[in-house]
Amino acid sequence: MRTYLWLLVLACTVPILLLTIAREVQAYGRAVERAQQQTLETARALRFALDRELDGRMKSVQALAFSRALEAGDLSSFREQAERFLTIQPQGSSIILSDASGQQLLNTNLEPESPLPRRGSMDPVEHVFSAGQPYVSGLFIAAGTGRPTLGVEVPVFRNGEPVYDLTLSLPLRLFQDLIHSHALPENWTVSVFDQYKVHIVRQPEPERFLGSGPGDALRALMEAGSEGAGEAVTLAGVPAFTVFSRSDLSNWSVVISVPRAILQRDLQWSLAGAVATWMLIAGIGAFAASRVSRRITVPIERLAEMARAMGSGETLPPAPPGPREVEHVGKALATSAAALRESQDRLRLAHQAGRVGQWDLDLASGSMWWSDSMYLLCGLEPRDGRLSLDEVRAMIHPDDLAVAAQAGRAALAGEQPFDIEVRLLGGDGKTRWIVSRAEVVRDGEGRPVRLIGIDMDVTDRREAQERERLLIREVDHRAKNVLAVVQALVRLTPADDPGKFAAAVESRISALARAHTLLANSRWTGVGLRELLEQEFAPYLADPRDGSHRVALDGPPVIVLPDAAQPISMMAHELATNAAKYGAMSVAGGRLQVSWILNSRSRRLEVTWLEQGGPAIAAAPARQGFGTTLLHTSARQLGGEVAFDWMPGGLQCIWSLPADQVAWWGEANAQAPQPAPDRN
Repeated sequence: MRTYLWLLVLACTVPILLLTIAREVQAYGRAVERAQQQTLETARALRFALDRELDGRMKSVQALAFSRALEAGDLSSFREQAERFLTIQPQGSSIILSDASGQQLLNTNLEPESPLPRRGSMDPVEHVFSAGQPYVSGLFIAAGTGRPTLGVEVPVFRNGEPVYDLTLSLPLRLFQDLIHSHALPENWTVSVFDQYKVHIVRQPEPERFLGSGPGDALRALMEAGSEGAGEAVTLAGVPAFTVFSRSDLSNWSVVISVPRAILQRDLQWSLAGAVATWMLIAGIGAFAASRVSRRITVPIERLAEMARAMGSGETLPPAPPGPREVEHVGKALATSAAALRESQDRLRLAHQAGRVGQWDLDLASGSMWWSDSMYLLCGLEPRDGRLSLDEVRAMIHPDDLAVAAQAGRAALAGEQPFDIEVRLLGGDGKTRWIVSRAEVVRDGEGRPVRLIGIDMDVTDRREAQERERLLIREVDHRAKNVLAVVQALVRLTPADDPGKFAAAVESRISALARAHTLLANSRWTGVGLRELLEQEFAPYLADPRDGSHRVALDGPPVIVLPDAAQPISMMAHELATNAAKYGAMSVAGGRLQVSWILNSRSRRLEVTWLEQGGPAIAAAPARQGFGTTLLHTSARQLGGEVAFDWMPGGLQCIWSLPADQVAWWGEANAQAPQPAPDRN
């Protein structure tokens, strides 16, 4: 993930930096920008090639690590197998086997009877044994040959634990040839540094700089991230434009330095030919490795495993082959375990179906036994053993501890049955309401010795009661809001003509009522914008001449929030009423198109109302009526605005409302899709 974030940062910042340079130095800057990207792609391609080579070698040595001779500790046979393995590896390769202390146990560079030294560097060994993962080493000197080499090291497991470090030492020539095979320009400097920032491969003059570190400028560049580019001076003293890319597999870095003089000379006349030389290397081979067969234990050990599994309620392994007595005991254990499991399954299923848990408290020891269903009821994985009373108290909600303690004391004293309803803090982070009932078990002298009970999950009932309470409060709140809106409508609607006044108030209250009904049907969680508009346009949907659709709705799924539903319904009602009286809906053949988008840049819901085919509009109205005032007021109530365009062909009205306060987008009761793209 970190690598992707670095790449994202580079993709966002490098183009901006290069654009600034291009503006200052004009054509040269643009040429440097192109050269930078191409050189970085080449570094990545070389890094991919190195990774592919190392990954292939790593898989081959991992396969060798599963050698049966190595598992049996037969190092002589394993040496023969390793030498055959080396025949398909690059010339100069060797196999080294070490233990956790770094002591070499086998080295194909040395004679079989030669004394074996300890490993010179313990970092690779410690990584292999601590992490149990393959490791690509840095540069080291091979014992026996004295040649610099590199190693691919993998753990050798036994019983799930690493016991050896198996190393395939590879000659530097392998990687030098790999760099050379890419046929890069001769005047470029290509270097590969190991994880310790030590030169392991270089073109040209590989031997001269072998084992040396980078210059100060390049070191600072490499320490800044996993990829980068900048100006640096090569170890040969040449000012150069330098890029690097670090491998996630080996932590090696590929560095390419292009002399600045070449860029200044060559980029002035041609760069197009260079673009065609890059190639993309992709693909990582699938990892496959066979697992070592499990050891077959003796029959008696298998019987012991069966007995332990039966005691813990686990699935029994198959009966072991062996003497007749062993087979008889194994079959008897299997039969008894099956009968016991069937009985336990019936009880467990009954408890789980009823969400009931069973418990038994030993008053003398203060320890408690729980059934598996009790653990599940509390959001925990079933486990063996008993719980302490303190552990159980820690699961009870602090506000309910006193209730539980008082009920326990009363039950033990014989004053009343143990019957409480408390909250439990589940191990999965959930809080559950449970009803707990128990009976006191007393000894022959009447003293309480045990408390045996059951717990039932009643969270759904309690949550339903809470939802009902909240819904009642919400309905009360909404009713007050509706009454306030109705009061404002009555106060603001012109009352010059009693008949028109009554009709206007009635239609607007009807619009509020329709929105209220939709919200009530959704339990006040919101209502679809399309559903809201379709309900307002229901009287105008069909053309009276041929029954064709007169209203077209187009837009992504949008859920209108409860507080915004009634204002938007009123806005749609006012525009629809105006269209029916004076606009496109007032004549046959008139059409209305309503579309909406969610602008991802401005985070606003934009609704476009467009009428067509209605009476021609000569000019905008001379005065602003109540309907227009209501539209502006409703939009401002939601933090938005309304714009009118009185075009000759019909009215165009655009609402612009803040999306976060008005709606969320997505299918109802489904995952929300991404916002619509910007209109511009």
